[in-house]
Amino acid sequence: MNAYVYVQMMWMPDKVGNRPDILATTGDYLRLWEVNYSGDGGGSRGTGCNVQLMKLLNNNKNSEFCAPLTSFDWNDTGVWGWGGGGM
Repeated sequence: MNAYVYVQMMWMPDKVGNRPDILATTGDYLRLWEVNYSGDGGGSRGTGCNVQLMKLLNNNKNSEFCAPLTSFDWNDTGVWGWGGGGM
């Protein structure tokens, strides 16, 4: 459960199309989700999908409280790097 609603959602950039579909969300923490597609909807992605939490990134392990993370962006040159900001 999240302490805050999702403030921002963004897909991982993939210009070539050979990486898994990763969705990042901000709210109380930065979360990375992997989206797997299934089904036979006629397209390459099918009709159904399964979303699983890959990683919860918490920079505040010394307290039970946290401030909302309100913004982030992917690094286009190295997609496993991002920048974030809070209120």
